[in-house]
Amino acid sequence: MPGNLSAESGSDVELVLGKQLIFYSLITGVAVVGIAYVIYGQHGLYSAAYGATLVVINFLIATRLLMTGARISPVALMASAVGALFVDLALLTVGTLPVVKADWMNIEVYGGALIITHLVAVGLMARKVTGKLAYSGLKPSKRRA
Repeated sequence: MPGNLSAESGSDVELVLGKQLIFYSLITGVAVVGIAYVIYGQHGLYSAAYGATLVVINFLIATRLLMTGARISPVALMASAVGALFVDLALLTVGTLPVVKADWMNIEVYGGALIITHLVAVGLMARKVTGKLAYSGLKPSKRRA
């Protein structure tokens, strides 16, 4: 698994988290595409693969924007998080509209792949980050009086 969440490693936390989120979305995407192929056949394969690909692209863009914002300031980090949300929504819209009526597109499978890949990847990442924050150098230190 890519990355180490310890603060002692000197790596950019945003990059490490982004790599892990992309890793989880790739693993989840492969599983979703395989299940869609078994249940819905070739059209399910294409639709789920297209949806999972958009999710990975979304996470790549969000990671890049968050890394850029974090290097500037905390305010820029928060602004880039909001900006990444709007860019991701725009990408999903632009990526969906041209293919929604395509003969290979099964819109239910596509939507399911988007939702499942997002939720499972973010859920796995949240679980890992929560556990790491409790036991790593990222945990806030106690103030000494």
